Amino acid sequence: MSSEEKARGSLKFQLLSEAQVSKIYDTSLEILERVGIEVYEEKLLELLKDGGAKVKGKRAYIPPTLVEESLEIAPRKILIHSREGEIAIRLEGDNSYFGNGSDCPNVRDPYTGERRRATKKDIERLTVVCDALPNLDFVMPGAIPSDVPSSVSDLYQFQTTLFNTTKPIVFTSLSRAGTESIIEMARIAVGGEKELQDKPFIIPYIEPSSPLRVSRDAAEKLLLCAEEQLPILFSPGPISGASAPVTLAGTIALHIAENLIGVVLSQLVREGTPVIIGGCASEMDMKTTISPYAGSTFNLVNAGISEMCNFLGLPMFGTAGCSDSKLPDEQAAMESALSCFTQPLSGANLIHDVGYIESGMTASFKMLVINDEFIGCVKRILQGINTDPDHLALEVIEKVGPGGNFLTQRHTLDYFKEEHWRPELSSRENFQGWQRRGELSLGDSAKERVHAILEDHKPQPVNSRKKEEIMKLIKIRDVQ
Repeated sequence: MSSEEKARGSLKFQLLSEAQVSKIYDTSLEILERVGIEVYEEKLLELLKDGGAKVKGKRAYIPPTLVEESLEIAPRKILIHSREGEIAIRLEGDNSYFGNGSDCPNVRDPYTGERRRATKKDIERLTVVCDALPNLDFVMPGAIPSDVPSSVSDLYQFQTTLFNTTKPIVFTSLSRAGTESIIEMARIAVGGEKELQDKPFIIPYIEPSSPLRVSRDAAEKLLLCAEEQLPILFSPGPISGASAPVTLAGTIALHIAENLIGVVLSQLVREGTPVIIGGCASEMDMKTTISPYAGSTFNLVNAGISEMCNFLGLPMFGTAGCSDSKLPDEQAAMESALSCFTQPLSGANLIHDVGYIESGMTASFKMLVINDEFIGCVKRILQGINTDPDHLALEVIEKVGPGGNFLTQRHTLDYFKEEHWRPELSSRENFQGWQRRGELSLGDSAKERVHAILEDHKPQPVNSRKKEEIMKLIKIRDVQ
């Protein structure tokens, strides 16, 4: 397909003008230079000072030249592999990939629907479902297990995810020590340090503290992962009206300033470190004090952040497929569908939190499969319309002629699967067919799909020797 025939470019969602983008970027640079950022790690402070920053105590004032030098050397393209070493994700341009989230304390039970504290078994089930769903491209643990020691819960999260999917894994960790252990588990899984560096399948999620602080834990994890030559996801989470200005432009400017410090620090540690920026900004609802995961503000501010990351030329970590509803109901479907559409249209590349309900407090199996179907629809829309000669179909139109039938043509057989998106859960049969199927709602069909996956899907396992090594490593950490 020639560049003139590609429709993808026409499907961009443009929120900010070029002038607005420039204003926000300039403001972000001024924030770093005039206000500065606190960094709680001495080696990073020394690197900042050597790079031209003015350092006073824990606060570093970053000159624009250092930011722009760092942006110049940070990679524009990042390849993420599967556990088996195949390229699974190409973070560049308009490519969009979806996955679930990481750290919900609760789940909706896949069989009873009960809201309860998450367990290690729930992480296993969430991972199996994500592994089976065709439109989820990467996996996060989904929940915090309440039935393991809290000091090593991050290790059990990663181990359980690792054992139940070959898809790329975005992980969270409690500390530098936890991150070291997780990296070692990943090395065991793929055969060694060089294998992991050459074909990374894990991405550490590192979050600064808004406003304008890089905690010791975050700093130490960034330092470690850059030294280990892993791609780094540096994702602030400011809340408009609380940890960020109440105005959306101010929130975006602060958010991008915090992103930029991640770029600067990673490049000072090791030039060429792959870094993914962006993240999730939300608002403080002044009536409930909840930080919503849906709505106009959520979608506007995160679309703005996506466009700013596109301007900077770096891969963007987005947020979609989530809801403030307490149940996987009509509200949840409406809210999550809107973000699943606006995030890729605004240029987000690695999009997480699919399946979250209750403003990020609960993981829902049903919402995972409902969103997977909608994401499939969105991905088809994003492919656009091919206008090459075979797709314009002049020859077959001429062959069929007036009053003819295209159903029996070879052309139809060749192209109907790729041209026409088809749902698995949504009902398209007539009323009688729907009745014969049991008059199932979308939620009913989603529940059936969850059960079928949990009963029938068998992820490709990690071999038993590697499993033993990984479990031994966790036990050692557990007794320390």
